[in-house]
Amino acid sequence: MNKLIYTIAALLTLTLFSACGGDDNNNEVVVLTSIAIDPVDKDLYIGDTYQLTVSHQPADVKLPKLTWTSSDTKVATVSSSGKVTAVADGVAKITASYGDLSNSVTLVVSKIQDYTSFVISINSVNDFRDCIAGYYTQDGLCKKLGDLGNLTSNKYSPEIKVDIDTLQYVHIYYDLYDMNGIYDFTGKVDTILKLKKNIKNIFILSNNKGIEVSKENKTQYPH
Repeated sequence: MNKLIYTIAALLTLTLFSACGGDDNNNEVVVLTSIAIDPVDKDLYIGDTYQLTVSHQPADVKLPKLTWTSSDTKVATVSSSGKVTAVADGVAKITASYGDLSNSVTLVVSKIQDYTSFVISINSVNDFRDCIAGYYTQDGLCKKLGDLGNLTSNKYSPEIKVDIDTLQYVHIYYDLYDMNGIYDFTGKVDTILKLKKNIKNIFILSNNKGIEVSKENKTQYPH
């Protein structure tokens, strides 16, 4: 009878340990309700390293060992302790997981160069069609920087080189079509993109929410 009780107790302990996770150092059972990667507080460039940190609940228990992964190791790798190494310019999602819990952060790695340029990517179920990059002059006119084409999720636009040394802000314009593929209107993305000089800027747009503009109006649409 005692052997049966001991066997049942051992099985219950093993099940709890597998569901909740355990500390590799002392085999303590650790029960977490949430984990969250803390925001990255610096720009990342090729060759940089950065130690990611994690907040967790309950906060009064010791954070156990997490599993770290990168969505694109050609852009950024991550060690078993959450240390990121920036490998190439681009975007990578870094994920920390523990049991059934996980949390991710999207990192943008930039390239330092002797000129300013930018590319656009989107993270949206809807494509951005016939996109154009533009800027405003001091007298209020909207000028064209370059054609971006059709933007599709997780793909980059052509690289646009900026020859205006004083230019700081870029606006994105697009054509909106309905579900039948019929043109609806032309819009301007409400996110204003701020350029950093002498790097390849990578901008991620999450949606195409914006305001309607007139292609004929030189103060609303790039010419």
